[in-house]
Amino acid sequence: SISGGSRNISPSSNTTYTGTVTGPGGTSSCTAPITVTSVPVIIPAPSCSMSVSPASIAPGSSSSLTWTTTNVASASIDNSIGSVSNNGSTSVSPSSDTTYVGTFIGNNGSTINCSASILVSSVPVTPTCSMNFSPTAVVTGGSSTLTWTSTGATSGIIDNSIGSVTPNNSTSITPIGASTYTGIFTGPGGSATCSASISVSSTGCVTNCGGGGNNPPNVRLARTTFPGEEPEPFFVYLNQVPYTGFFGNLFNKVKFIMVSVPNIIMAN
Repeated sequence: SISGGSRNISPSSNTTYTGTVTGPGGTSSCTAPITVTSVPVIIPAPSCSMSVSPASIAPGSSSSLTWTTTNVASASIDNSIGSVSNNGSTSVSPSSDTTYVGTFIGNNGSTINCSASILVSSVPVTPTCSMNFSPTAVVTGGSSTLTWTSTGATSGIIDNSIGSVTPNNSTSITPIGASTYTGIFTGPGGSATCSASISVSSTGCVTNCGGGGNNPPNVRLARTTFPGEEPEPFFVYLNQVPYTGFFGNLFNKVKFIMVSVPNIIMAN
């Protein structure tokens, strides 16, 4: 006879199990239903933030609009910006006070909005500027970096053949002599003038120098007459100047010949 029993089951959906037993007295059936509850998939809600820097500008100036999101499938911003990446930034130049609103659709299908406001001052900001050289002194043929920065300006111009420039930038300069560079930066609120100077020093004599060095010789003549002595003629021999002339040491004699002979041949 069958008195009972049990078994583990794992149905994937709601199921009713029916049992039938048969004995000398006939047949009997019974049932046992089981309900399967699905575990919901939780999709994180979206989040967003927006900001502008600077938050206040002069007419004609620009500001950077930045937005960041999490768990977002798509994003868009009004005021003619349109569809954007989930995270990013863009430059904006509103003509009046403006609030930018971003619409972000989350991965779970929900929609959220974030915003950032920018103020446009009614009175244009008076431009300011600064210019500097680094280094401020070079030798002939050397270069230096000229850097300029400005606020409230939309354009600039620098003399000494540089010409039109952006309001903030730098360039390499190789001056041929001491120079002062002057820049004029203009914006809705007027203009500003600033300048930077650089000095140029010589590397020393490079041709017909004598003395065997990179700098011109500095020869001073003096004579002293002692009691009872005749004054000496006031002159100096070339071999008395180091490294000069044919009457130096053996090395300089050879060097003098090697330099002179080719020049004599070419002259003939």
